[in-house]
Amino acid sequence: MQNVGESGGQRKLWRDDVFIDEEAERLLVGQLLVHPDRFRELPVAATDFNSSRATLFRIMRDHVCRHGAFDLVAIAPALRAAGLTCLALSCAEEWWDEPRGVRELGRRLRARRRRRVVDLVGENLLYAARDPALGDDEFMDRVRDATGTLLNVLEKVSAMTGLPG
Repeated sequence: MQNVGESGGQRKLWRDDVFIDEEAERLLVGQLLVHPDRFRELPVAATDFNSSRATLFRIMRDHVCRHGAFDLVAIAPALRAAGLTCLALSCAEEWWDEPRGVRELGRRLRARRRRRVVDLVGENLLYAARDPALGDDEFMDRVRDATGTLLNVLEKVSAMTGLPG
């Protein structure tokens, strides 16, 4: 069996830009800082963000959970403590320069997260398939777990888009 992708070329290796959309993450965080009232319409969660942008999102989310809303002034102490003030201001400025809708950005983040989940499930299946020490029962348990995870991802896609998984 060859290591060939659908396009006929060599299968691509893991790259950040396949699994992480930094532009969408920055623009969505920036939009929330500029329009905090849009936080409740978000189609994403903290797990859709990566790196310091995930921390910034969690700061906003935690403030909303505790106080019902947030603004830049209210979260400024938490941003300073986390060393994220410059990032927050930069994200807000980027959104002002290139405003995009919350739904479009949410779709982009969810698409990348689904790719990360499928990649991890695939890696786990490969490890199980290549581990001669696994008994058949444990091997099949891992295959069932992976299948369940993939079906769950497909169900969520179908529920969010109204399209078949």
